[in-house]
Amino acid sequence: MHFKSAPCISKPRSSSASRRWAKKPSSSHSAREITTRGASTMVGTPMYMAPQQVQGFDQKQNDVYTLGVILHEFLTLHHYLDDKRDLTTTLQAVMQLPVPPAFQYRSPFQPRVPIEWSHFVSATVQKDAQDRFTSARDMLVEFNRVADGRFKIQCPSSLTK
Repeated sequence: MHFKSAPCISKPRSSSASRRWAKKPSSSHSAREITTRGASTMVGTPMYMAPQQVQGFDQKQNDVYTLGVILHEFLTLHHYLDDKRDLTTTLQAVMQLPVPPAFQYRSPFQPRVPIEWSHFVSATVQKDAQDRFTSARDMLVEFNRVADGRFKIQCPSSLTK
C-alpha cells in the first residue's frame, strides 16, 4: 500500500508569470492517494472513498458517496475527516465513522446549511450502499427537486422539512 500527498497542479515554466504556478509542496490537508498492488489496483483519495471502495468493491454507489462527501465539505466548509492524520485511522473512519449531518456545522463565513440540503447530503453518504441513491442520475433528480423546493417531508411530528 502506498500513501502520499498528491502534487499540486503545475503549468509549464514558459514565462515569468507562470512561476506562481510552479509545483509547490502539498500541505497536510491536501488530497492523498492510495494504491494497492496485487490482484487489483485501487487509486483514489481515502478521505473521499466510499467504504465499499476501501474494501475493494467497485460499484456506482461509490461515486454517489464521493459526491456526497464533496457536497458536505462544500456546504459546511469542513471535511468530516480533517482530524485524521494517517492512512490507518483515515480508512477506519471511512469504514465506521458516520458523516455528521451538515446542518450541525456552524461557520462564521456562511449561514447554517438548510435542513433539506442536510437531508439530501445524508442520503448520499450512508455507509451501506443500499441506503444511498442507486446512481448519480438518481442523485441528480433528487438534487434538482431540492433545488426547486420540491423535497420530501422528513419530520413526521411537525410535517415540515
